Amino acid sequence: LETAEIIMELNTFINDIPSDKRENVKFKIVGYTDNSFRNGIPDEGEESRIFNEELSQKRANFIKTILQEYFHVSPFNFIEVKGRGFQNPWKDKITENGKDIIKYNPEKSRRVEVFCYYEK
Repeated sequence: LETAEIIMELNTFINDIPSDKRENVKFKIVGYTDNSFRNGIPDEGEESRIFNEELSQKRANFIKTILQEYFHVSPFNFIEVKGRGFQNPWKDKITENGKDIIKYNPEKSRRVEVFCYYEK
């Protein structure tokens, strides 16, 4: 996604938080990658693990920066901003020839998940 699209998505996300809860909301941001190593070739080696952990951390930090700069979220409102590399890959459940199968989706594995916590 482009930065403008990310800002629009986050704007919708923030607007779903009740206005009287926004000041005390706590955010958890988790970045992920696929299992590729720079050139798109799947790799499970140590160098790939380090590269993907760093990349996923950059993704999570980028979302934190947008929340701070565009939505004025205080640094005290973040409980976790973490890159998890290729942990928790995205899998789609699809039907082929009448059978449900689980299929790894590299595009959806490259993501950042944002969670918010507040008292109802």
